[in-house]
Amino acid sequence: MNQTQPYSARTVYWLLAVGVLSFAAAAYFMIYAQSDVGAAKANAFSYSAIGHRALVDTLRALDIPVVVSRADSPAKAGSESLLVVAEPRRKSWYTDTIGAARRAESVLLVLPKWDGFKDPARSHWLWIVGMLPTDYIESILQEVVPGGTVQRSTPTRWHVGRFGVTPAIEHPQFIASSLLDPVIWTDQGVLLGVIRQGYQTVWVLSDPDILSNHGLGAGDNGVLAVRVLDALRPLDGAVIFDETVHGYWQPPSLWRSMFELPFLIPVILTFVAVFVLAWSATGRFGSPLPARPGLVPGKTALIDNTASLLRFGGHGSAILKRYTDVTLRDVAHRLNAPRRLEGPDLIAWVDRVGTTRGATKRFRDLQDRADRLEVNVRSDAPRLARLARRLYQWKREIIDGS
Repeated sequence: MNQTQPYSARTVYWLLAVGVLSFAAAAYFMIYAQSDVGAAKANAFSYSAIGHRALVDTLRALDIPVVVSRADSPAKAGSESLLVVAEPRRKSWYTDTIGAARRAESVLLVLPKWDGFKDPARSHWLWIVGMLPTDYIESILQEVVPGGTVQRSTPTRWHVGRFGVTPAIEHPQFIASSLLDPVIWTDQGVLLGVIRQGYQTVWVLSDPDILSNHGLGAGDNGVLAVRVLDALRPLDGAVIFDETVHGYWQPPSLWRSMFELPFLIPVILTFVAVFVLAWSATGRFGSPLPARPGLVPGKTALIDNTASLLRFGGHGSAILKRYTDVTLRDVAHRLNAPRRLEGPDLIAWVDRVGTTRGATKRFRDLQDRADRLEVNVRSDAPRLARLARRLYQWKREIIDGS
């Protein structure tokens, strides 16, 4: 390991991996951590019998815009959407949700009816279910209908008006109030009524069984629930279920938006770019490499550069062939070979002289080896260098006798 580098490459990779995973886990829990308040109770997240998840999924399947809101629900609804406050459990729900300057113009209040205990074996199911006392429900109703009362009785005759569908409810509960204009009612009381307060219209549904998970499939309740919500929402508006009244408040988050479409795509591309940048930098981890020396003036540097260019171009075998021919002519000139000799005759003459002078190699053998190397253009440089060195040694032996 480099003395100037405190960690090995493997240790650095492990540290980076642990750091990235730790950051990802912390970001996930910071962004997506969700309270389990009433997960099996009456809310739009619940799959239990008294939950509303089936209604949300049904509306979406029918292409009705649905928003399950966890912050600023009245502002999201405004004058263009229907705000649904389904089965609030706090007596001050009106002030906390749609009161003061945050009012939505169209609101559907669904009164609570059931409560229960969570199943220990299945966290999203209920183990025991029972009806809430009517005086508790009345305290929630009277936030918008002063003096209104709640009663449970068997209906004698339904009046469903424009909806044309009769509810199928076991043990229905009704509202009794002169302030409420009935929309769906019986002789025993009002199931769906409306009260207007200034520019705000509040619809009140006395019994949640027509839209809860367990009651949506009974009779024509599913048809009635969809028709009611579709009729109450402004033209082409959304149905906004407020979940802050159930403890699911969550403020808007830039971090959470980054990991949701359409912002998720550029975020992924950014992470990929950062990863590629970090990956390209891993090869330079540690102390910087020393700078390469500059070119040294002189013949040696020139020869080295020329040799490097020739080797890079793959011309080694051609150069060796030319060096072989030049060596033969130089030896013939130094030994005063007859001028009429050329080609094989000259080679035979030179080899006879070499034998006389005690040369250990014959030129013909060296030339054959050079010709064989010439066939393979990509012959490696060490073999070419060795053969060139042997030609030089043969030249010194035949000329100098050593």
